[in-house]
Amino acid sequence: MIDVCKKECYGCAACTDICSREAITMREDSLGFLHPYVERGKCVECGCCSGVCIIGKEPEMRPPLAVHALRLRDKKSMAASQSGGAFVALSDAVLEKEGVVYGAGFGEAFHVRHYRAGNSAARDSFRGSKYVQSDMRRIYREITRDLTDGRLVLFSGTPCQCAAVMRYTAGISKGKLITIDLICHGVASPKIFRDYLKYLEKKHKGRVTGVKFRDKEFGWQSHRESFTFDNGKKVSPEVVVYKDHFLRESCNTCRFCSINRVSDISIGDFWGIEKIASEFASDGKGCSIVMCNTAKGQKLLQMSVKNCEILDIDSNTDYLQMNLTRPTPPARDPMFAQIYRLAGFRNAMSLFGRIGKTVGLRKKIGALKKKIKGGKNL
Repeated sequence: MIDVCKKECYGCAACTDICSREAITMREDSLGFLHPYVERGKCVECGCCSGVCIIGKEPEMRPPLAVHALRLRDKKSMAASQSGGAFVALSDAVLEKEGVVYGAGFGEAFHVRHYRAGNSAARDSFRGSKYVQSDMRRIYREITRDLTDGRLVLFSGTPCQCAAVMRYTAGISKGKLITIDLICHGVASPKIFRDYLKYLEKKHKGRVTGVKFRDKEFGWQSHRESFTFDNGKKVSPEVVVYKDHFLRESCNTCRFCSINRVSDISIGDFWGIEKIASEFASDGKGCSIVMCNTAKGQKLLQMSVKNCEILDIDSNTDYLQMNLTRPTPPARDPMFAQIYRLAGFRNAMSLFGRIGKTVGLRKKIGALKKKIKGGKNL
């Protein structure tokens, strides 16, 4: 049976999908992160869950064979992408081969989860940054069906998700699986995101109809959120949800934050491109970094070049960023989760200076403790 330490669990949900007895479910913790729960009465101790779990396993990590800066030639398409449009170029090449693409998209009420796309229209919903952890439940079974049918499959996600998919499909992928990992800063709490949307809807008296975690209207290097409402409003508040305070615990010790990569290709924003190639940065429209880590990844990039401007990068000093060398350091205040659970989103966020007025921290904590101890409804 799977025995997972909460601090180590990545929340990939591979154990849930592999269990034929439906003995494992994913349950939210107090901050909304999913963790496996085993119904021992259903478990037959087959060991399948432990077999696909990536905790404690040593995946093959490879240094990049080649690194490139990339931008789409089509400016309209690039404007709809978060940086230079690398994901669009690479996934277009797979779709042209009648393959399928898996990526993170918004579902009902902006729930972030992984979906399958067989055409560019469906694939376009995967574009743009989504810093909330995506729900991977049941996606492994779909990927397995496509690979078993002999289809070319492109999976994009965080490095830990890619590692989980590769482990789950080991032995059946037969060279048909291509993985793209994102240079990941860490994943934020889905529950805090849900509560934040409710807070914004109450504040602005409308239903949220659009979310951009990083609105390119403010420049591709900006970190400005924007939300649109059914009453016509659009607001761009200070970034709240994906600050370091609200990352999953395992993100702070992530072993995938390395120059050695687990996937065929790694992509992300090319921070510092203006110092290397001003022509790739002068228009402010964005630039992607593309790290080809396997021959399979290099082949996919070659299939995509007709739609791109590509620049070869020689030295790793030109492209290294923090999460290619180490994970994001812990920043969560241990008291936040307790206040959030006992006093709710608004009180917790106001208390820790994320929304509303900031009052003396010690004074507010003392007042909340008295109310909680007195059993008052907060």
